[in-house]
Order: sequence, then C-alpha cells, then structure tokens
Amino acid sequence: QVCDGILTIEQGCASLGVGKTRLYELRASYLKARALGEVEGWRPGRSGGNHAVPWDEPVVNFLKAAICQGYSYAFAASEVDRQYGVRLARSQVRHWAIREGICPAPKPPRLPAHLRRWQRQAVGELWQMDATPDHWFGREEPAYPLLDMLDDCSRLQVGCAIYRRETIPAYLHFFHNAFLEYGLPLQVYVDQAGIFTGNKQESVTRIEQRLRFYDVSFVVANSPEAKGKVERSHQVWQDRLPPYFALNGLTPSCDLEDVNRHLHALRVHRNRRERHRELGMTPQRAWDEALSQGRNKLRPVPKEPWWNYVWSLWHPVTLAGGGRVYFRQETFPTQGLPGTRAILCEHLDGTVSILKERPDQQKLPVMLFTNRPR
Repeated sequence: QVCDGILTIEQGCASLGVGKTRLYELRASYLKARALGEVEGWRPGRSGGNHAVPWDEPVVNFLKAAICQGYSYAFAASEVDRQYGVRLARSQVRHWAIREGICPAPKPPRLPAHLRRWQRQAVGELWQMDATPDHWFGREEPAYPLLDMLDDCSRLQVGCAIYRRETIPAYLHFFHNAFLEYGLPLQVYVDQAGIFTGNKQESVTRIEQRLRFYDVSFVVANSPEAKGKVERSHQVWQDRLPPYFALNGLTPSCDLEDVNRHLHALRVHRNRRERHRELGMTPQRAWDEALSQGRNKLRPVPKEPWWNYVWSLWHPVTLAGGGRVYFRQETFPTQGLPGTRAILCEHLDGTVSILKERPDQQKLPVMLFTNRPR
C-alpha cells in the first residue's frame, strides 16, 4: 500500500510498528522482488514490530513506580536487572515509558562533564577520591556528604557511603573499609580540602598520617576538573539516589548503616553489571582482566599489631590518681603511674584502648587498657 501510494510513509510506520529506516528497507526489498517477478514468494520476515516477550507484572509495576518517582531510564533498567534478574536496555525502558505515557519531566541542563584524561595502567596504582554534599533525601532535607572513591585504571568503585558530617572519623571509617575490601593502593588522588592538605606548608594532616604509616601517598589535584572520573561518578549518584531513597522510604531519620547497605548493593551491582562506555566492559571485568595480566599494584592489608590503632582517633591523655583516665564522662583504669602521658585510641566501633605511645612501626604496642572484644 505504501508502494502504491495508498498509505503515506507515516501511516505505514504506524501500521507496521516500525521506524522510517526499516520501512524503506522493506519497500526496497518488496520492489526488488516485484521487479524479479517474485512477489508471490516474498515475505518481510520477523523484522519490525514488537516481538519481545511481555514483561512480568512485578517488573511492570516496579517500572511504573520507579519512573513516576524520578528514576532515569538507565537506572530503572539497572534496578530491574538487580532485583528481578531481567536484562533490559535503557532504550527499551524509554520506549515503554513513552507508550505508557509516563515519561519523566525533562531535567534542567547541567554543566558538561570534564574532559577525559589519561588513566593509570594498573589497578591500585591510583584511586580517585572525593566528597560531595547533596540533598540525597529530598530538597527539603539537609545536605549530607557522600564519600566516593574509584580505581583510576578499571573505574571500579571501591567505596561509596553517606555520612552525617565530613569529619576525620568519617574518612577513617571510609578508608578503613575500602582497604579491608580491596587492599592498599599506592596513591590516593584528592582535592585541596584542608582535611587533606592542612593549613600550613609541609604540614601533615591526621588522615595523611594514617596513610603514610602504610606507604599510601596523597596526590593533590590542582582543580576539581582534574578528578573527572570521580566527578562523573557523583553525577550518577545525584541522579539515582534521591528517587531511590524516596521510593524505598529511606529518610534522614534512618540509621545510616542501613542506608549505606542499600548504597553498597547499588555500588556492587554497578561494578559488576553496568557496562562502562569508555572501557567497553564492566568495571569488574576491567579489574579482573588487569589482575590476570599482572597489572596490579595493590598490597594486602598487613598482618601487624598496629592496624586497629592506626584507624582510630588519637587523644593525648595524662594518667590521673590511681592510674585512671577520664574521658567524656567515663573513667578507665590502668596500671600506669599517675602523671604519665599516654594515647587514648577511640576505635571506629566506639570502644577504647589506651596505649603507652602512638603507633610506631619500629615498636610494638604497649597496652595500658582496652575494652575491645577479644
């Protein structure tokens, strides 16, 4: 009918459920068959139209709720894969949303992403790290910092967590967990925030002290643009987390450990299942390939006695009468002499240890008190 002028191109596309390119291909094939006198045996094949298997009702219900809540098409497809084991392309979700009439409102344009730069050739050679505050729980809620860190070679996200405040304990907790999960890198690429650089030339910050103890060095970026890889990762979480938290009923009153368990599941799925366009593979596959090819600068967490004390807050104290130490309305007994100086280590789990001296690789820890479980 299109060849004979009975239907217009637009009407033919609507009738067959195909685009113009496919319609022109079908018309050319049909005209060729007609010229050869083979019209009776010509068949268009299965190309064109929607031959996909219908999605299950739970998938459809989830997509309707997710898109209406503000999920991007890519994130909605990723969550269907994670929760229901159904692989969908972003374009499939988009076309479905158009047919259902539930397309989300267009988002305001954002500044273009920074230019892509060099990358390291080995995993663990350099990790990019940054913090970004945002209204993760909705615009009416306070902004909380999200700490994000990825491997420069493979783009594998080695850490991602939300904290109440951007403090020394938050960074100690973040680095400690990432190093336990993946090992120790050679360098960490950070910005010029005072928490990393201090406020005096040649000063060593408390975070840098811990990293130097295990031969991990800081590389300080001259500008945020220099850390484009982790900056683009921020954009992903800024798009995904607010609607995800809203859909799953997560609010600032929730325990942040529960919130970060959700974030951990999203990070692991993104590493393992979402293809990185620049690499042409998932970050987990890029990481695994680098390891199999010997491109690995990671070091395992050392089995030495100082580990738990290095990743704690250090408080200089002086032993009072009877060797007691008073700290935050609590009293801790020791066998030390009154007037002796010591170091109180406030561990990440809230327990306390009192040492004779600060961590020193040339010495062994001398314990005066601890309430850490054995």
